[in-house]
Amino acid sequence: ATGSAPAWTNLAIQPSIEESNPGEIGSGVLILKAPSGFEFDTGSPAIALTVGPVAGALAATCDTAANGTGTKADVTNLTSSTILVSITRASTGTSKCLLAFSNIRVRALTTTAPFSGAITKSSTGYSNSAVIAGIVDGVTSLGDLATTPGAFENTGSNARSLSTSTVSLNKSQLAVGGTVTASLLVKDAYGNSITTTPGGIGTVSFGTKTTAPTSADCATATTVSTAITGTGAQGFTGSITFASAGTVFVYACITPPGGSAGLFTSTAQVTVNSPPTVTSVEITRVLADNTTTSGTSIGVASTQRTRTVTVKGSNFQANATAAFDGMGLTVASVTRADASTLTISLVIAAGASAGSRSVTVTNPDGGTVSFANAVTLTSPPSAASLSQTVYGSGSSGAVLNLTATNILPGVRVRLDPNPGDISFTTQWNSSTQVTLTMAIASTARTTAERRTIYLDNRDESGEVAALTQLQIAAPPTVTVVGITPNNLGRGAGTNPATRQCDASAPGVAVTVPGTGFSANALTGTVQATFSNSSNDVTTTVTSVSATALVLKVCVTTGAAATVRNLSVVNGDGGLVSAASALTINGSPIITAISEASIGQGATSRTLTVTGGGFSPQARVSLQRIPPSQVGTGSTVVCNAAGNTTTVGTASDIALTTVSVTARTTSQLSTSVTIGSDAETGPVWVKVDNDDQGSDPLCSLAGLLTVTPRPTASSITPSYLNPPVSGSSTVMLALSGANFGSGTTVSVLPATGQGSADVAAVPGSAAVGDQYSMTFSVVVPATAIGGPRGLLITNLDGGTKTIPNAVTVVSTGSVTVSPTAIGAGPSQHP
Repeated sequence: ATGSAPAWTNLAIQPSIEESNPGEIGSGVLILKAPSGFEFDTGSPAIALTVGPVAGALAATCDTAANGTGTKADVTNLTSSTILVSITRASTGTSKCLLAFSNIRVRALTTTAPFSGAITKSSTGYSNSAVIAGIVDGVTSLGDLATTPGAFENTGSNARSLSTSTVSLNKSQLAVGGTVTASLLVKDAYGNSITTTPGGIGTVSFGTKTTAPTSADCATATTVSTAITGTGAQGFTGSITFASAGTVFVYACITPPGGSAGLFTSTAQVTVNSPPTVTSVEITRVLADNTTTSGTSIGVASTQRTRTVTVKGSNFQANATAAFDGMGLTVASVTRADASTLTISLVIAAGASAGSRSVTVTNPDGGTVSFANAVTLTSPPSAASLSQTVYGSGSSGAVLNLTATNILPGVRVRLDPNPGDISFTTQWNSSTQVTLTMAIASTARTTAERRTIYLDNRDESGEVAALTQLQIAAPPTVTVVGITPNNLGRGAGTNPATRQCDASAPGVAVTVPGTGFSANALTGTVQATFSNSSNDVTTTVTSVSATALVLKVCVTTGAAATVRNLSVVNGDGGLVSAASALTINGSPIITAISEASIGQGATSRTLTVTGGGFSPQARVSLQRIPPSQVGTGSTVVCNAAGNTTTVGTASDIALTTVSVTARTTSQLSTSVTIGSDAETGPVWVKVDNDDQGSDPLCSLAGLLTVTPRPTASSITPSYLNPPVSGSSTVMLALSGANFGSGTTVSVLPATGQGSADVAAVPGSAAVGDQYSMTFSVVVPATAIGGPRGLLITNLDGGTKTIPNAVTVVSTGSVTVSPTAIGAGPSQHP
């Protein structure tokens, strides 16, 4: 058919009713009904009906004349669905009649796929329906009708097949790199599939585009098609491969012989998906203690297990599948949580062999990805060997290397027993080594001397004990009170040339007594360190025995003056810390002395030196001030090179420090004796810490003057007469030199006398000036006759002893005149 609707078709075989026997056509209404989907043409030419005899019958019995005597039938009404025939005279006689229709035309009511039906007799709506022998209403076919596809229209104005023919794909989703089969099924103008090979169509090509195609896109349709042949639908097919993701239109263009390409308006869309990716795979492991861990490995086992595997990645589609290569792993199910997560229920066969397995994930659209080494079945670690087997109690930062095979990251190390007295961190280095950094409590040995070490990969392969046990040794001890020396000054042990703790610094030998010091081939060396700031005290161990260490200690010149603690680490890491083991002394400073002067002849005179930085063994001495130093500077370093000289001779000055209990870091008490003939004048008070470091110090604050002792030239009276009874008081006048305020005079006992029987009256001394003074004595009646010496003492301790200065006259003796005598050199040296 052509045109905008199905065409009218004049039936090639018109319906007819032929009697088998005369008299089979009765009178009444005969209705011919069009089958469903078809209609009769009610236009011209009009449907005609003839009544005539069957060949050989008498025509007179089968006519249509109004005045005839035979069978008569006429078409009296026509609709698109029925043809109504009135039979006014039934068939009679012995002749058989034939009702023959002509000009009946029909057409299909729709352009759907081909269908068929039959023209039948109907009596609906009429009570006088004609009865015709052998014809059943609605059943007996009076003419079979069937539709057939029209022609393929692709020329000129008849190009309707371009809009009715369809492009189809064998899949609507696929992954990048996948291929679809595109098909063009040619149809007639009404969309009916053409089942016979159409002629003169030409060639068809397919193209792709991300937006709706137009006729201009036929120029880029490059996929050559192959004709579809056979008894079914006719058309063309081609294979298309997609290299990138997205939603793509697939279209077809036809190039007829001698014509221009035409675009089929029917297109198909396909979604090209990015393939899946896998970024990580983790398997959940159930350990013996019912805790769980996860990782990329799981240990082999003798029983079958089902474990959960989590696959992370992207572009996972619903109903994605997964499979592991190798033997022993079976995927029971795959659950998609979202586009980036798959959960796999994995069955691990009993005795599955160790080794890595890859996983392959496949989407329903064919996209696939393989991830190597996704899950590794592992054997347990081998029994580990220890880099060191003995470690000391108190060890901090002790390093232990465990060497084995099959050690995985995340390995757990366990000590048994370990009630918390050994803490450690674990560092995985490789599949063959893990390092422990341990802190061992000082009491660890008392808990358990030996500990077993276990390695557990935490992957269900189980834990394995090390080949040997860890042994805990007792820590060393330090006897702090025995450390010699226990204090050093700044600069002690430095290089004399550079005053630095360099390679040439001799150091100071410090002996540290104790127990348990150990340095042997098994455990290594002993280390000792005094606490220090900015490395201001350096320490080297020069000698080791079980009971003593000898250290070479060097103290920088700028070292902080503080008490230092000592740490001793045995070769096995055993640690002992001793508090207040060494004192670094500050440089001595003199801020004041208790005496400004001390006189010649002073004995056991107390001199208190105040300042700071005094060591426990600080020594004090007096040194002469050279004339060039008098009155200059505030501080003088009294070093071995010497810019001072000692006052007098060794017999002139005796200086003794008080006991240690009277010594502090800020005050020194000393007892000073000055020789009676010592040179007078200014002297330095010198403090030497004697700590092998700080220099001896003198300062103006410690300036002391040695003053002349008092002298006597005459005494009046020089004879004393005891009274007859009781006692008498006698005033004596003394001439001499160097008397001063507070000068006192005392009478010495007579030779052989235990205590003096003649005594000076306390407080009676009166000094007129430095050359004269008076004092009173009490002479008892019982005084023994004979000479008496006098002791003159100045306030600064300067003394002068005058032997035989006065004489007590014996009872009954005669007084000799004169009563005064000069003090000569032989009597008064």
